[in-house]
Amino acid sequence: TTGLSEVPTKESELLDGVAVSGEGNSTTLTFRAKEGVSLGGFVVAYDGDNTIIYVRRKLVLTEGAYPLLGMVVVVDPGHGGDDDGAAGVARDDGPKEREINLAAAKAVSQYLRGLGASVLLTRTDDTRVEMEDRQEIIRHPDVDLVISLHANSIESYLDGTGPSGTETYY
Repeated sequence: TTGLSEVPTKESELLDGVAVSGEGNSTTLTFRAKEGVSLGGFVVAYDGDNTIIYVRRKLVLTEGAYPLLGMVVVVDPGHGGDDDGAAGVARDDGPKEREINLAAAKAVSQYLRGLGASVLLTRTDDTRVEMEDRQEIIRHPDVDLVISLHANSIESYLDGTGPSGTETYY
C-alpha cells in the first residue's frame, strides 16, 4: 500500500496501536499488541476505497476433551451441482469428485465438531456454490481455519513415468 501515514485502531481489544513506516512504494505496518495479548495473524478486506485490517488473537488449543473449543473452521467441499470436478478411473460409472468431496467434508466437519470447533460448510448438499460466495464465507473475520477438500484425478500413463500420488495445498 502507498500513501498510508497512520492506521486507526477503533477501540481494539487486541492492539495498542499500529506503527507505519516505509518509503516509496513500500509500506510496513507493525502491530503493537496490548499487554498479555499474543497476535496470530490478520485478514485484509476492502470496502469501497477503504482497507480494513482484522487482527486475530493467536489460537490456543485448550486442554481436555475439546481442544478446538472457540475455533471457527470452514470446510469447503470442492465443486458441486453441475460442476462434477475430476473424473476417476471409472469415469461416468464411478462417483463424481463433487460427491466424494461432500461426503469427506461431512465426515471432517463431524470430527471437528467433536473436538469443540464451530464448523461452517460452504455447501451441505449437491449444489454449485460460486467462487465469490465461497470466498465470502472463507474470508469472514471470525474464521480461524479453512480446509478445502478436493479429490483430484490425473491422467494415467502406461509406462508409469507420469505424475502420481496426492496433491496437498496449504
